[in-house]
Amino acid sequence: MSWRDDLPPIPVERLRSAVVSSGSMRRAERRARRNMVFGAAVTVAVLGLFVTAGLLSSGGGEEQKASVTAAPTATSAPATTAAAGTTTGGAATTAAATTPQGALVEVAPAEIWEQPETGPACGPVTFEVTLPAPSGGAHVVRWQVADLFGETAMAATGGVARATVGPFPATTAFPAQSQTVSVTVVEVVAGTERLIQGSPVVLHDCP
Repeated sequence: MSWRDDLPPIPVERLRSAVVSSGSMRRAERRARRNMVFGAAVTVAVLGLFVTAGLLSSGGGEEQKASVTAAPTATSAPATTAAAGTTTGGAATTAAATTPQGALVEVAPAEIWEQPETGPACGPVTFEVTLPAPSGGAHVVRWQVADLFGETAMAATGGVARATVGPFPATTAFPAQSQTVSVTVVEVVAGTERLIQGSPVVLHDCP
């Protein structure tokens, strides 16, 4: 018999079980920590996406408020034919202040029609502007319909200045619609212009 026989038996199974249990607990703790870190990272990423989306939405709203869309402008085709002594243009102009003496200018008739490309006319295609007792100097008729404008020289005979305006081609007025032709007589005396407003003329489409 040796001294080893006096030693108490070693609980090998209990020690093995304790070691295995301790290892399992440590693995569970590591797994829990890993899951917690992963969950925190996912939460931070989701919050970042929400913040970015909010910033983009706010910026897009500001850009939408700042954007301005221009309204379309209707235009009519410029005239290619007119009475003798008439010049035409393709853009609207703003005249100087007119002298309120429209009763001095006679415009007739008050309604005309476009010159049809083919077939008979639908009615009068020109109108006459008359200025009784004109002063000395040059006289012209400035007219404008939509974005088309022009000037027609007036001839003075017998103490009356006259000018015939028109005809207007079939592309002046919109189909099945009417346009208003403004009429202004310009007197040029000693380099000074005097504008006399005449009555407007209604221009009808000739189908």
